[in-house]
Amino acid sequence: MRKRVKEDSESRRLDNIQNARHAINARVTDRKLLDPWQRSHSATNSDAEDLNMLDSQFQNLRSIPHSQVPLRLHKAPFLQQVEAPLARNHHSNRSYPSKLSQEISSSGFSVSKPTFKTRDEFRIAIFCALSLEANPVHALFDEVYNDGDDIHLKQYGDKNAYTVGRIGSHNIVLCHLPRMGGLSAASALAHLHTSYTQIQLVLVVGICGATPFLSSGGEVVLGDLIVSDSVVKYDFGRQYAEKFERKKGKEETLGPPDPEIQALLEKLRTKMSKDGFEKETANILQVLQKGKDDEYRYPGSKHDILCSKCGTRSETVLGTRREVYGTLGCGGEKVRRRRLTKSNILPSLHIGRFASADTVMKSGKHRDELVKEEGVIGFEMEGAGVWGRAPCIVIKGVCDYADSHKNKLWQDYAAATAAAGAAAFINYWVRNTGKS
Repeated sequence: MRKRVKEDSESRRLDNIQNARHAINARVTDRKLLDPWQRSHSATNSDAEDLNMLDSQFQNLRSIPHSQVPLRLHKAPFLQQVEAPLARNHHSNRSYPSKLSQEISSSGFSVSKPTFKTRDEFRIAIFCALSLEANPVHALFDEVYNDGDDIHLKQYGDKNAYTVGRIGSHNIVLCHLPRMGGLSAASALAHLHTSYTQIQLVLVVGICGATPFLSSGGEVVLGDLIVSDSVVKYDFGRQYAEKFERKKGKEETLGPPDPEIQALLEKLRTKMSKDGFEKETANILQVLQKGKDDEYRYPGSKHDILCSKCGTRSETVLGTRREVYGTLGCGGEKVRRRRLTKSNILPSLHIGRFASADTVMKSGKHRDELVKEEGVIGFEMEGAGVWGRAPCIVIKGVCDYADSHKNKLWQDYAAATAAAGAAAFINYWVRNTGKS
């Protein structure tokens, strides 16, 4: 009787070993069915290594006394070792060149094969406060790493939400802010540094308001791109009974925190670099427009409304529906501008100072005062929370003129312009610093 029980137990052990061999054979067959590009980038072991590992496991199974290993565990430990990596590599850590990435490559934006990195090897982070700002950035990802992959799990206590992946050959951490504003951005940056300790560049990407005319005499139109060289906080001061008095001082004007970035911006101001950057941004923007039906299309110059009266004390706040269709409704006239007469209007790059606050600027009068006093060209809400705390650039697409004609018609297009500009700046940064 005991002899029969022993023989039955040994038979079951051999069956488990045979099941393990079948698992290996299935993996080998599965890998052979992959196309050559997928097979060459598979993270699994070679066939010979698999069989060697199998033989080694067989020896381990045979060396363990049967009485010390519960029968239900004979199969599980080994299959976890040989099947889990396969499942992980098939479903999380491998992606294939998309049509979008192929078109980006053809437009001049560098694309390479996937590389898998640990958190300490990420160098670039992008902050977006709104989903409409994050959407075009996400669309530019060649590869999104699996949220559940061990090497990409965030540090315990990190409250941020991330999309982790790759744009071209650059590993990117996209940080989704919980809300708009500088405090939200500052908190997110502190948590980011607990999980991604080697970040060397933070890009605050999204939409903004802007002054329509520059001190140099240039024009800013909706859809243009503004890149920061400094940030000023304009909602910090004293509230009196009759007015709010903004505090002015060095601590409210946040200058370039990093000499290397400042040098890059000075180079970007040169005609050759600026022209090349604008061309690359336009190419990437066109790729985004092909990928999404009409979401990122140019709304049309007839909807680019600048009112001659908005900016005076008699300015009134308007509704959205009337201004979208070109009816000013405030008694002012639509200002004609030279750039809007062109048949092909592409985003222009403007480098200058952002005014940042936790309030939305919707007054042409106050806009013009800040432009005159501080020399700002753009208005946004997150930059002050990050600027000075990390090597940072604010890259935003102009969706309104920070006046009473502010509306949402241009937001998607401006967000796409910002995403394209961010991708172009990443390439520019890597080319000029050697960092990646």
